Amino acid sequence: MFRNEDIKLLQALIQKNLLKNEDISKLDVTEKKSILAAGITNTLIKYLKINEVDLAKIIAEEFNIAYLSSVAGLSHVEIPGLPNDTLPRYRILPIILENKEMTVAFVDPPSQKHIDQLEKAANLRLVPVIVTYSTFQKLLKPKRKDSKAVDVSKLNLETIDVVQQGEKWAETADSIPNFPAATEVLTRIIEQALEVDTSDIHFEPTAKGYLKIRFRIDGVLQRIVTLPNVLKSTLPMILKQNATVDAFKKQQIQEGYIKFTVGENKIHARINIIPTNFGDKFTLRILTISLNVLKLEELGLSQHDTNRFKHLLTYPDAIILFVGPSGCGKTTTMYSYLEEMNDDSMNIATVENPIECVIDNINQTTAGSGQKISYSEGIRALFHHDVDLLSLGELRGKDESELLIEAGLTGMIACSTVQASDAIKSLYRIRNLGVNEEDLALVLRGVVGQRFVRKICPDCTEKYRPDSETLKLAGLINLPEDILFSRGKGCKTCLGTGYLGRIPLFEILLVNDTISSLIHKGSTYEEIKMAAQRFGFTTLKYDGLRKALAGITTLEEVNRVT
Repeated sequence: MFRNEDIKLLQALIQKNLLKNEDISKLDVTEKKSILAAGITNTLIKYLKINEVDLAKIIAEEFNIAYLSSVAGLSHVEIPGLPNDTLPRYRILPIILENKEMTVAFVDPPSQKHIDQLEKAANLRLVPVIVTYSTFQKLLKPKRKDSKAVDVSKLNLETIDVVQQGEKWAETADSIPNFPAATEVLTRIIEQALEVDTSDIHFEPTAKGYLKIRFRIDGVLQRIVTLPNVLKSTLPMILKQNATVDAFKKQQIQEGYIKFTVGENKIHARINIIPTNFGDKFTLRILTISLNVLKLEELGLSQHDTNRFKHLLTYPDAIILFVGPSGCGKTTTMYSYLEEMNDDSMNIATVENPIECVIDNINQTTAGSGQKISYSEGIRALFHHDVDLLSLGELRGKDESELLIEAGLTGMIACSTVQASDAIKSLYRIRNLGVNEEDLALVLRGVVGQRFVRKICPDCTEKYRPDSETLKLAGLINLPEDILFSRGKGCKTCLGTGYLGRIPLFEILLVNDTISSLIHKGSTYEEIKMAAQRFGFTTLKYDGLRKALAGITTLEEVNRVT
């Protein structure tokens, strides 16, 4: 009478004091037969008066399956190969089909046997979710014939924003006729992100059960919309199904990649998932897959730094690092370096994840997370391919860092990006990864550091005199009163921010014998900085002040990032 899954559920209910052994024994013959006909969930709700929401959550918890609190905008999806007409009788209903995965709603605890049978019949991976009995009944209702498809491009996110519409509205959002489906909302979020040149999209569960969406625009996070609870489960589920992560896993750290097609645009993004006390948080880093590499003169380097950059192109063997915080454009600069080195006399190879820019005449390999080969395996393999210049997407661990150093020691030019706040601090970052200081000092020839600042909006620029505290923070003491700076007043073009677009600040550390000796000895940050400045090194702040005086950015921006 009872399946193994039913027994496991009953034991969990007894442990949680929601049920007693005698309650089950008191069921009459008709009630016991209903378990076979209508399922364990319906029997527990109908005859033993178990709260259906509590029951669904316990099933999800005990069987490690996601609980779907709302199915607003979802309906029965017919899957080729499945007995779509008979599945509802067994409280099973496919509700989402994305790529090679189908999300299937269950009322009763699903058995692995059923999951395997459905996957085999549909030739798709199955992601089970648990819904309440009444929610399942809603899914069975056919769509209204007069309902119209939503034009995603016209979907105004403010109409489903809890902040705009109020919390009372949010409580009844799942009953709103023609409420947009999660797929439509997600598509509009991605569209809007592209419209304002967003670098990162944050999907954050809140304490009140909402899903807050924030964009990083020109380096600054901005709230875009706070979605009601009805979308908190379905939208992240669609993200997981489209990404190279495990859709079955919940409350676990994951990293992967995701692709979207929005109109004629194909969007690539890195996806990171981390559990919080209110649910999984998702962060998407938009990756610009480009066929064009910025030329050296297009990077935004001063003439002084351009000359220093060109010096990096002269080494026959070296380690060159491109450093800065996440999203600062260091990969773009490294691509420019590769293109400057690119000619028929050079065998250039890269190990990346993903390949962000396709460069002719360069052998590019995808490796790392979600790929069949690791970074380390990719680097080791290239040691046997007569490589002149080896580029690694990012240094993260000791193994690949040591291999990059080995490449430099064996006569190659090797380059990579490193997350560090500035050029000199990257030396300590590499050391913390476990690289021997003596080896690093022998092969390191240059470090290009950079950070983004926001550019002043050209449509609302005005001259002004910064206050004394701002000037002091920038190191500009006793500045003549007649020297003015620029800022944006705020207008429609820049959405009232006074800024439009970004530009990088640069600093280029050239490692000569003096600097190499200091690295070898483990000298302090200030010792290396002072020595480097004697040989022409200028800091990020210096480049920022130069660009602030030129009216490109504001003094406040320079102080913010340096």
